[in-house]
Amino acid sequence: MKVCFVNIPDPNSLDPKLDPPLGLLYLHSTIKNNGFNSQIVDLSLSKKLVLEDTIPEADLYGMTVYSANMDSAYYFTYSIKELYPLAKVIWGGPQPTFCAIDIITNYPEVDFVAFGEGEETILELCEKFNRCDYSTIQGLGHRNGRSFFLANRREVITNLDNLALPYRTDLDLKAYTRKVDGKPSTPIMTARGCAYNCRFCCSKYFWHYPRFHSVKRVLRELAHIYLMGFDAFHCWDDTFTLHPKRLSKILARIKHFEMVFRCNGDLRLDTKATLQKLYDGGCREYGVGIESGDQHVLDTINKGTTVERNKQVLKWAKEIGLPVKAYIMVGNPGETWESVQKTIDFVKETGPEYYTLSNFVPLPGCDFYHHSDKYGIKFRTKDWSEYYVIGRQNEGGCVIDTPTMTAEEIGDARKLILQNLPKQKGKLQDYYEKLVKK
Repeated sequence: MKVCFVNIPDPNSLDPKLDPPLGLLYLHSTIKNNGFNSQIVDLSLSKKLVLEDTIPEADLYGMTVYSANMDSAYYFTYSIKELYPLAKVIWGGPQPTFCAIDIITNYPEVDFVAFGEGEETILELCEKFNRCDYSTIQGLGHRNGRSFFLANRREVITNLDNLALPYRTDLDLKAYTRKVDGKPSTPIMTARGCAYNCRFCCSKYFWHYPRFHSVKRVLRELAHIYLMGFDAFHCWDDTFTLHPKRLSKILARIKHFEMVFRCNGDLRLDTKATLQKLYDGGCREYGVGIESGDQHVLDTINKGTTVERNKQVLKWAKEIGLPVKAYIMVGNPGETWESVQKTIDFVKETGPEYYTLSNFVPLPGCDFYHHSDKYGIKFRTKDWSEYYVIGRQNEGGCVIDTPTMTAEEIGDARKLILQNLPKQKGKLQDYYEKLVKK
């Protein structure tokens, strides 16, 4: 049996070549480690326009699908079926997890959907491919003629160390563009899941709860990355600093690699001592979800922190010399022109070296999406291609009205924030350098 994982270019990405598809690499490694013929193709790296010259023939094709790339995923699914009529296609990721019935009902070329973590589900599918009633496979939805069946969701993987190391050598990692402190970087996940429940985020419902790789496994993976020629990495954990004792052990060993890295921290719990350890361990970009400079907005989105606490953490970072990347949002329920100005004032006062401004777009899986009536959110469209938080021209999707702002006002507020924020400092990503020149 042949399996091929296909990474679909993000049509709205600031840089489609920013990062390798780490999730697909995990799936690819799982299948390969269990004796199946598996390949992985990243179409964002492809220079060939003819699909059959890019995607090899296989029995099963797997894709990661989320709201903004739904149309692209369907186009490539349809094209693959045209080329290889006997092949089957499975979609995984956030969109199939939270919109499985919609996909199975309305996208006839999609044969299977996987809910949540996909490693064990797709391995069992390969083991039983064309030889069983697929309804016995937990975490899988499948089409059966004109009908469909959705199994129960599979239990989460409790021991992440059982997962194979991603086969990074099967992609040209040097072709990706993300940098940390000016150095080419590649991603790693040391944990899955978030301890919090922000109403705009689906992480809690996708991963359920935080689970961690052992320190030994993390260091093994970092050694693998280091031996591939990288002296920088970026950590995709929701919160790298969530477990302070584990963090200290990892940071103590990272020093031996002399690597720099970026990670996401926790404004609610991180201390000045934690920030100092991060800096001493090589952290050169500390990402934090500021979201807003207005307390009412923070309370509405269930952020679990305060404006003053956020200011304190950024002040500590300044004192240490730890560069901060602030993630900020515009258009959340409760947003007003006054709160927009407070966000501008917050960034000017605290002076993070980097920032990313995202539009509020309620995506499937988050509380705001599934309980939109409760929060007075009205959807303008269900055109999934518009469901992106930041796009190539530094714009964001404007798909909803809230009780305090229309879609048009959210777009105008975004422009106002961008016009009034100070210039970013330090070593920027290549894509942002291009945006600045425009």
